Order: sequence, then C-alpha cells, then structure tokens
Amino acid sequence: MAEEIIQIDDKYDDNDIQLYDEPRKPYDAHGGKKISSLSVSPNGTYVITYSSDDKSIEGWIVKDSNISLDPEAKVFTLPKVLIDKLAESENSIEIKVNDNKIVYYKYYSYFRIFQMSNEHRQIKFKTNLLEFFWKIMICEMLEKVYFKKNGDIVMVKINIFENSKLLLVYSFNEKDDELKLSSSHKLAGRIYVEEDNIWNIYSNCLSQFNSETESTYFLGFRPPFYDNIYEKSTIISKGNSIVVKHFNKIEIFSKGKSDPVQNIRIRNSIIKVEFLYDDYLLVFNLPKLEDKCQKIILYHTSDINKQPVDVSKVFNNNCGNNFILYEYNSESKKAFGLVDERIKCIDLSSRDLRKTFDDDIIAGWNTYLDDFDLKKFQFDETKDKKINVIEDDTILARYGADLFPILVNSNNPKLICHIESIYTKCMKLVKEDPNRNLKFLNIITSSMNDLYKKYPDYITKFNSEMFMFLDPSNENIISNKNYYHFRTFSVDCVYFLLFITFMLNISIVGLFTFIAWFITDLYMLIYESISAKRKANQYIVLIVPYINYSRYPLKYSWRKEVLYPQQSEFVKTCEKIFYTNWNGEAVINHKWECFGRDYYFGIWLMFTIFLICFTIASYPTNSISQETRSILYQTSIAFGVFHLIFELRQFIWNPRKYFFSKWNWFDLSAFLSVTITSIYWINYDVPYWALSVSCLLLDLKFLLFFRAFESFGVYFAIIFGVAKRVFSFLILLAIIIASFAHAFFLLLHPQNLLDSLNTQNSNDPDNPWTLSNTYDQVDENGNVLNETLIQVPDENKNLFYSYPTSLLAIYLFLTGNQNSLSSWTPTPSIENTILFILMVIFSFLIVIYLMNLFIGLLNLAMEEDNDRASYLVQKAEIIAEIELFYLLPHERRLRHMIPEVIYYAVDITKARKYIREAINKGDWKKDDWPKMQNKILKLLNIEDAIKD
Repeated sequence: MAEEIIQIDDKYDDNDIQLYDEPRKPYDAHGGKKISSLSVSPNGTYVITYSSDDKSIEGWIVKDSNISLDPEAKVFTLPKVLIDKLAESENSIEIKVNDNKIVYYKYYSYFRIFQMSNEHRQIKFKTNLLEFFWKIMICEMLEKVYFKKNGDIVMVKINIFENSKLLLVYSFNEKDDELKLSSSHKLAGRIYVEEDNIWNIYSNCLSQFNSETESTYFLGFRPPFYDNIYEKSTIISKGNSIVVKHFNKIEIFSKGKSDPVQNIRIRNSIIKVEFLYDDYLLVFNLPKLEDKCQKIILYHTSDINKQPVDVSKVFNNNCGNNFILYEYNSESKKAFGLVDERIKCIDLSSRDLRKTFDDDIIAGWNTYLDDFDLKKFQFDETKDKKINVIEDDTILARYGADLFPILVNSNNPKLICHIESIYTKCMKLVKEDPNRNLKFLNIITSSMNDLYKKYPDYITKFNSEMFMFLDPSNENIISNKNYYHFRTFSVDCVYFLLFITFMLNISIVGLFTFIAWFITDLYMLIYESISAKRKANQYIVLIVPYINYSRYPLKYSWRKEVLYPQQSEFVKTCEKIFYTNWNGEAVINHKWECFGRDYYFGIWLMFTIFLICFTIASYPTNSISQETRSILYQTSIAFGVFHLIFELRQFIWNPRKYFFSKWNWFDLSAFLSVTITSIYWINYDVPYWALSVSCLLLDLKFLLFFRAFESFGVYFAIIFGVAKRVFSFLILLAIIIASFAHAFFLLLHPQNLLDSLNTQNSNDPDNPWTLSNTYDQVDENGNVLNETLIQVPDENKNLFYSYPTSLLAIYLFLTGNQNSLSSWTPTPSIENTILFILMVIFSFLIVIYLMNLFIGLLNLAMEEDNDRASYLVQKAEIIAEIELFYLLPHERRLRHMIPEVIYYAVDITKARKYIREAINKGDWKKDDWPKMQNKILKLLNIEDAIKD
C-alpha cells in the first residue's frame, strides 16, 4: 500500500493556525466576525461554521442543546491562494464535516480534507493499485465528497475523457489517523450519494442502485448539464418516501411508484429539505444575510389532503423571531441555525410538530391504490362501480401491465373488447404528455409476444404510431463530437465493481471482466483523443417506445435459472416485424454494445482455440508426436464438453425450440462430432472420414460466427431465408427426381442385381458386360480376326443396379453429366423407346422447366430477405442466447445492461433520408401521431416531406 496526502492547494504557513492560551468564548469565534454558513455532522455531534469576512472555519461541540467551541481545535484560516480567489468572486465555499471532525471544503476544483485539531492534521489516505492506475492513466477531477453516519467518507471523482466516475468509499481508523479504501465502484451518469443509497438522474428519470424494487421515477423537470448542478439538487429518502429537490421544485415519490405523490414549487430559489419524521418533510429557504425573512414549512409526504403548515414560529419563539434555520439533524432531533449571525441550536426532541396537522383526514388516491385487489376487479359496464381501471389513469398505470396480458390471453368476448380500449387510452395519454406518461407504453409492450401471436395487427399499428419518438426532455438538435449515428444509452447508471472486490473474488469470469474493463478504458482514451479532432455532427435524440421490453422478472431462483431461465419479451419476440424500423435496431445495438459484443468475442475466442487444437491434432504429418496429439485431443474434449453443456442447457430449457433452430444443428453437430472423434482417437484408430467430417463441421461453425456482422450477416440471412421460402418447392422437386430415378431403375437394372459385374449375360441388354465397349482384333494386314476384346466394366457402367445409385445417376444427369445414360443406344425395342421418352420428359420437365422456375423463385425470395430486418433477427437471436445462457441471473437484471428505457442519437442527415423513405413506403403515416410528426419534421426542416 502507498500513502497519499489529498491536497490540491499551496503549502500552509504557520499563520494558518492560530494558537490560544485560554479557552475562547462563542462570541470570539472567527475573531468576532459574522458567520456565513454552517455544516452539521451526520449524527449531529459536531458543527463547523465558516465566515466569509475573515475566511476562517471554526469547530463546535454539540452536547444536549448546548453548543460550544471545540477546545481541542483552533480556528482554521483558508490559504492565501484561496482567499485571493474568493476576493474575485461573490461565490462562497462548500463545507462539510463528519462526527470524527474531518472537514472537507471545496471551491470549484480547489479542495482540501483535514481533521479539526490544534494542528489541523491532514488525513492520510491508504491507496491501492487501482487508485494508482486511475491517477496515472486517467485525468481525474474531484466532483463531490459525502460523509456517512458510520464515519465513512465517499469521494466521487470524474474521468473527464469518458465522462465516467469513480466512487471511493473510505473507512476511518482513529488509531492511525488514516482513511483506508474499503470499496470502489465505477459509475456513469449524474450521481447522488445518500447514506446507503446511490441515486442517478438522467434526462427526467431517477433510478437507484442496489435497490430490490428496481424502480424508475419520472421527474417533472429535466436538470440541465452543468457542473454545479449538485449545489442546486438534493435527493433524500426515509421510510417509504423519496424527495427530489431541484432549485425551487420539489417532487415527492412513494417507493415503487413512478409518479410523484406531490409536486411543490417554492418562490425562493435557495431552499433546503430535511425529513422531520418518516412522513413529514421540513422545507425552508436560506435568505441572504440582509434578508431576515425565512419560511419554514412542514409537509406530509404521503397524504396530499393534509395541507402544509407554517412552523416558523416554533423555531422563532425561542430566539426572538431572528432564528434562521440552516440544517435539521434527524438523528439528534436538533435544529441548527444563526441568530444575528451567531450559531444557535434548538432541541426539538420534546416537541411533536405532527400535532400541527388536523387529524380528521380523508385518504388520498395513494391510499386506495395499495388496497385495490386486481383479482376482484370487474370492468365498469354499468358505470356504477367506484373504480374503473380504464378510466382512472392512476390505477391504469399501476395495474395495467398485469391486467392487459389477462385480456389478451382471454377467450371471453366481454374481456377481449377492452383490449382496444386500453390500447387506445395508453396511446392517447402518451401522445398528450409523452414526458410524464411514457410509462403507459409499458402496459402494451409487456404483452408484445401475446399480441403478436393473437392480434398481430396491433404490433403493426404500434410500430406505425411510435415510428419515431423524439425525447420530450431533449427536443433540440445536439452538436457533440462524442456522439455518433445510432449511439444508444439509457437513463440508468453504468455500474462496475472494481479492483477490490475482484481481488477478493478471483474467478475466470472476474478475470475476463477486469481485462475487458482495462481494454475498454484504454480504447476510450484513444477514441477520445481522435474524436477531439473530429468535426462535431448534429444529432437528435429519440426514445425506443418498447418500455420495459427487455426487462426480466425481479424475483427468481438461482437453481431454476440454471436450467429454466425466465424470459423477457425481447427473447420471446425475435421476429422480423419488430425490427423493420429504427426502434428495434436501437434495442439490438444497445444490448450489443453493452454486453453482447464482449460475450460474443469471448465465445468466439474459446471456439477458435477449440478449432485450432483439433485441426492441428488431425493434420497428417510426422512432425507432431503422438504425445502432443494426445494432449491436443484431450484439450479438444475439454472444450467440446464445455460447449456441449450450454447446448444441453438450451435443449432442457426448450426442446422444441432447440430442434427447430437451424443454428443449433450446426452447433450440436460440430461439438458432438469433434468430441466423439477425439475420444475415439485416444482409445482406437480413428478413420480418416471421421476426421474429415469433423473438420468440415468445425470450419462451417467458425464461418457462422460472421453472421453477427452486417457485412456478412445479410448474406447469411439471404441464404437461409431463401432456403426456408423455397423448401416446399425443393421437396416437390426431390419427389419428382426420386420418381424418375425409380422409373429408370426398374427399366435399366441388370437381371443379376447382386453380382452383375462378375457375371456375363449376353441375353441381358442392361448387363454391364453387354454395355461395355468391344474391340475387334486385326492382323498386320488389317484383316479382322475372329477374336473380340471386351473392356472390363466398372460400377459406373450401369449405375442403375440399385435404387440409391439410380438416384445418383439421375442427379448427375440433372447437373449435365450424361455418362450414366450414354451407354444405351437407340434401338427399335420398346424398352429403348420408353427410355428415350423418359429422357426427353426428364430433360424438359426437370432440367429446363422446373430448374428455371427454381431460379426465378430464388430471385423472388432473395428480394424478400435482402433487408436489414432479416439480419437483425439473426443478431437478436444471438443476443437472446447470450442473455439466457451466458449472463448470470443477477446480470440479466442489472439496469444499465437491460434498462427500462433506451435512448439513441441519430445523425440528422441520415434521419431526413430515413424519414422520406419511410413516408414514401407508407411506414410512417400522417395520421399516426401528427403532433410528434410535425415536431420532428420541423426540427429537421423537412416539413414538405408529407404532402396532402
């Protein structure tokens, strides 16, 4: 371990620490200057204050309701460099403290961490190899520091190259006065740390790490992207409530519910929020020093019918109406503030402010939501029911995803009629307010597979209406060098457990993960350095309307997931209709870039090693010893068994689907043949034909790996797509050929079927000896002698001695090889007449007519399958297999890998071309979503694309 001093400022002079011989009084703090701000430790036992007049920090001890200057800590004066910077700006510094008297202050990128004492000891941070690598290889910048109640310190650092963040958690060791790194996490996104919770805001969505509920909360605002956003935003939670404060806007959520229970807007821009009790929120503004007016309001977080109460008098009655509240500590139940710029502490442990609310309250909508029983639900046909799921937006949002599949799978006409009602209502709500009602699409997308099977017209309708969905929180053209066409991203943070956990849990998977992380970071450094010189293109951001389409059920059993993994709608619907537009392609791209590509290359690498081992072992050369061959074959067996385990899992999961997949036949034949051949070689002499077939199957399997890439995949899609379309014609053609082969066999077979080559029969016109060439002998004068020579026939002389060889003869005749029928010459016999009639009919019907018809059908089939959708279906099947059988159960439920909502950026030039083609083909109709359509066309300046 190396020791590192966290310090980014100049060295301090002795004047930075002021020593006193006698204990100081509270009014001596800051040399008698006014206090500008304060910070309270997480447990409310220690307080620090800052004075902008003398640029100093003081420490205070809190005991009961009394607060006094820390006798063991002297005043800390800011360094001269920082004082000069503060003199040039009206902004103040950010200060924080924990219960161990560790102080953190920051002014933009300038910060320091030390411990309040007579010496103001700098804190030593024990670092590990990961931090060293991060500091040397990555350009980092401290973004935020958080103090936790257990004494841990959380530091968030930014990698400015790839816009990722490193979250470092330190534990404090009082004996050694040092902070030891306990865990590290690599993150991406706008991160907020709140005790044991890690929150992320992207666009207008809030999500949480390590949450069992895996919920996304939709905000009514979209925070802008600038550095000091953290100073204006706060996220706190307690009990069942989550509070998000941004500037003067406050939204209160109930855990597990995506919509806010309350929306609060305060006139003052500088406000703070603190939980007073589990369901009671304290909201107050921070007035300027010259403004003595402060409002302290108490809100009930879950009951909207309870009106907020002004509790300012509760604090001011004890302080002569001059108390300005700065912080309330829920652990100590103490309020800390200033009275005439002097610190003051109020103990509220004996006061119950909840009594200020009226107890006679009528329950709000959130109360009966939890009591609603879906099993007892009945549709409101008479309009006499108190609750109608379809008409009540709130209940529809909560129960629609569970109800809609029941209706789709029902055979009851009274229930089926409501499918259209729910579909129409959901689409209407989304079109009216896509920013807040995006979640209603989940009701439809959660039943995509059932809709496709029973009511496919709804899929076509949905794809048309949601053809292009502009991000409602970002309806502008973006110019960004880091963007590229079809770059996909999600609202969820990227979360990777880093080096410490890796060292504690060493495994093959962990090793590949670490190597992949290292290579990815190195790639990003190179990519960013190149993109910095690249011209920024213009993009628009779109949303994939398949909300929750790829998500897996959160409840699962590890034992069941090994053999019977649960499916997502994405896995169930690898069909062409879902990939005919950009939305389906964006889903594929996101999965491929997030995890599919890494796993696919890993699988390909293992197969390549498998292929090389077997190929070298089976190569006919004397330069390889038997011992070496044995090792190579044993290695081949090990890799073959490894691959066969995954094939077995697929078969157990769904035998019918496994056998109907053409790709599985290639996989199984390659793995099984090589494994069996390798085992056979170790114990016996393996025949060459077995090696030949095994190598052929391995090479074909290797070739199939290229189908994941578009340049090759489109041809694989055409090859197998065309074969599927003309399969019936091929069966018909095969039956006709087999019929002719049967006819020729009966007509031309020799009388002695068993031994015709060794038995001459001059009376049998079809005997190979009769059909063979004869040669007359001549003397030296040219006279013909009585002796005749007969060429010894081989098996090819008459291939019609058996039915299988007759099939071969007809196939050769079909390909243009007439040697199988050239031995028969025209004679006046009936048999020969029938023979040549059959030859004419076969030539015209099969060779000329049906083969040319087959070529025409191939052209038509190629036009049908020569599109991106067929290729994307292939890629979707690859990713679905990786998800189910290579990702671990918990990985399939990671939000950043398989998010609820996927966004993607598209180049505006390509978007214009794509829109015009879609409109000309009728894929995007004018009446589908006129408001969104007009907005996109206007944004891209192609309003003339749609003509009446």
